[in-house]
Amino acid sequence: MTNTDIHSGSWAKSIFKVGKWYVLASLLVKGINALTLPIFTHYMSPSEMGIYNGINSLKAFIPLIISLGLDGAFIRFFHEYKKDHQKLAVMFSSTFWFVLFFGSISCILLFFGFTYYHQEYNPLSIALAVFPPILFQLGMLGIAFFNQSLESYKTTLFQIVSTLIGVSFSIYLVVKLNSGVQGRLIGDSFIALILMLMVVFYFVRMKVLQFKFDWSYIKTALLFSLPLLPVSIAAWVNTQSSLLLIQRYFPGQAVAGLFGLATSVALLMFYAIDAITQVLNPVVMSGLINDRVRTHQKIRELMLMFTVLILFIHLMIVYFSKELLMVFTANAIAYKTAYLFIAPLCITYMFGIYHRLFTTIISYHKKNSYTTYAVIAGAICMFICNILLMPLYGAKIAVISQIMGTLIMVGLEFYFARKLENIRLGLHRYIIFIFIYVIGVVLFYAFLNVESHFIQVLVLKIGIVALIGILFVYFGHYIQPLRALIKRKLKMN
Repeated sequence: MTNTDIHSGSWAKSIFKVGKWYVLASLLVKGINALTLPIFTHYMSPSEMGIYNGINSLKAFIPLIISLGLDGAFIRFFHEYKKDHQKLAVMFSSTFWFVLFFGSISCILLFFGFTYYHQEYNPLSIALAVFPPILFQLGMLGIAFFNQSLESYKTTLFQIVSTLIGVSFSIYLVVKLNSGVQGRLIGDSFIALILMLMVVFYFVRMKVLQFKFDWSYIKTALLFSLPLLPVSIAAWVNTQSSLLLIQRYFPGQAVAGLFGLATSVALLMFYAIDAITQVLNPVVMSGLINDRVRTHQKIRELMLMFTVLILFIHLMIVYFSKELLMVFTANAIAYKTAYLFIAPLCITYMFGIYHRLFTTIISYHKKNSYTTYAVIAGAICMFICNILLMPLYGAKIAVISQIMGTLIMVGLEFYFARKLENIRLGLHRYIIFIFIYVIGVVLFYAFLNVESHFIQVLVLKIGIVALIGILFVYFGHYIQPLRALIKRKLKMN
């Protein structure tokens, strides 16, 4: 498919046809962690899970410091050098050695800093949090190479092998040796180590990783990557800082573990939406370049369809979050109340599709600073809200602030996108679906959020959700497309 025809035909068909492979890869890699939750929640208390989740939040911040965003620069310049193997090797090698040496120095400094600031964690746990991200970042440089080369099978293979081995170590250490948090951190360290070793072995054999270093390329790459760091840091604040603040304000309590578990379950919704819509960016970009009028109409219809879909998915999460939690915790009593966080957290992930669309439009007009303003504004709002209100009103503020930060970010992105590209989305058409969705949510919390009569209530919930699904299909005029899809799949036409 060429750059001029990627936007032609049915966008929905293209997105789901290509997106299903992203979903498969995402489920294989990220789903392993979800599938092991019942094991870890059985052998680890909510307070232990809280400590582990807090340390993981720190680990998510460290790559921003040790790489200075050079992985993003590598992706940006890859296609300029890919036709010259030697130049590509110098670019890859320079990035690899810079991250290794600069990252090592940074991690040593971070280790002493975190040891002083987070005295509630022992030094071994901090070391297991600080140093493995160097290995993981070097491994992900190889993954970036595969992705840009469209060698997705290698991406999946490398990540699956390293994840399976690391998770197996985690399970053994937690279950057999009762090592708790440190057992999981050691297993995560094996994931990073094995991924890095596989990448080094492969790229040395391919003569891409060499003992070469080009300062001129690093300077050019840093000029590209450093201005983008505030966006990455703001994104970290939006997604990870709440867990750290909960752990800070409520040390040793179960709430951090409950919030972290709910986040892990809610992220499944994000993974599904993100995987399906990864192809949205090139499709919209190509359409705006080659056929703006038709692209506006397709965006209008596609956004309505995605809104209906995510409203229905979120409604199912509202109705079945308790049952979902029972599956992922093997019905562990200690984690019973974590379901209260799941549906509200999922609200923030519902907006992933809009974030991707609006930022694509902004990028098309080469106004990426608008995205920077939006992301930073959302992060500042969220952080201030957490700092001021969490000590007074508890961990529930983390959910409220995350929703507020997301709404501010996406709202600003929508404003900027409409300012640059006046797409008429026909927002009045959304009212009926939002109304039906709200009625469904009210019915659940008013009558169905009960502990007794499990079977009867479960059957009633399934019936109501099915009815709302039918109403969505009817009012969205999706009956004929669904009928055609079924016939095509069953080869009846």
